[in-house]
Amino acid sequence: MDWHIVTSSKGGVGKTLISLMLTAYHCIHNDTLIVDLNGMNADVSRLLSPEGDSFREMEDYLYLKLSLDRTKPSDDRFFHFERVGGLSGVRVGYVNSWPNDPFKTMNAQTFASFLVELKKKIEKELYNKFGYSIQTVIIDTNYHFCNLFPERREDYLAPFNSQNDNFFIWFIWVYRQFADLMEMAKISAHNIAPRTVKERAQMMEEKLGKNHPWGNPFVHIFSPVFIGEMLTKNQSFFKKTLPSWLTLEDSNTLTISPLQQLLSFIGEGKVDRVVTFDDLFQKLKKARGEIVTKEKIADANELFIKMLEVYVKGVTACPRNLIPLHLYQKDLLGYTEADYQGLLLNQVYNKMKIYRNSFEIAYHALRSKKPR
Repeated sequence: MDWHIVTSSKGGVGKTLISLMLTAYHCIHNDTLIVDLNGMNADVSRLLSPEGDSFREMEDYLYLKLSLDRTKPSDDRFFHFERVGGLSGVRVGYVNSWPNDPFKTMNAQTFASFLVELKKKIEKELYNKFGYSIQTVIIDTNYHFCNLFPERREDYLAPFNSQNDNFFIWFIWVYRQFADLMEMAKISAHNIAPRTVKERAQMMEEKLGKNHPWGNPFVHIFSPVFIGEMLTKNQSFFKKTLPSWLTLEDSNTLTISPLQQLLSFIGEGKVDRVVTFDDLFQKLKKARGEIVTKEKIADANELFIKMLEVYVKGVTACPRNLIPLHLYQKDLLGYTEADYQGLLLNQVYNKMKIYRNSFEIAYHALRSKKPR
């Protein structure tokens, strides 16, 4: 079973969008379960429900208890599960799930227990009720991976040590979290934060990467969501001549050139071995150093893109565990608030260029191509 866990250290960076696109990709190929653990912004479960609450036929619905600590009944969690299918012209099979109380937090111990209990429900209750053999689980979170995975080697028990389970930890990079890691490393009182991230990532790479099909559990995402911040905060910036790293495809769509170059590498079959978390951080840090010594850039998001330009110039292939989303669609601003009159997946397949022309191409190729 493949577990895709979407994480980041900052809100509003596109975790819901990544979860939706992952669901769109996988539910065509195999039976998929999507779990919404994002208590602060529980959008995925709402957006993936057909026709709001009107579907609620009992044959398509389950309400189950997951006991995360048998010595503490107060820590029992109750989850809703709904079977969804029937997109016109598309074979879709997935189960949408969300907790009854989305504000009950999890730590490394309860998250591991949650995965074990969830797997039992998948193999028994969900199969018996829906007839789905779930092969892919996608979990949208509002957590950093340091909140969810153990810090000690001896705590990587089931399901983390199972040869039948592969973990993909989707981590969305944005400048603010990168800068926080870099700046905190300079202050002795805050050294624990970057050290914890580095050590936890190394632990996860060691324990979850042994039999992993990619050799590393992390999937690094470069998302163009920061362009939206630049558009809303600095309209005059875009009224001038477009910068070299940005192309206006149409009135709605912008292309970011360094990410487009990474996608071109993938299309040409130039796929490199996986990159470790710390190696990617160090390369971005080096790229930032080259930029700030040459020019002063006030906008942090522009600085991040400049960093990506320098990083891309230093590579000749895209790492197998790096997904470059090179398109920005202005109409995605506020998309989670829209009324789609049914499944948002219709919009993902038919209208989201970032899915069709960026995510799907990159993800499919990186799943199938062997690194050189």
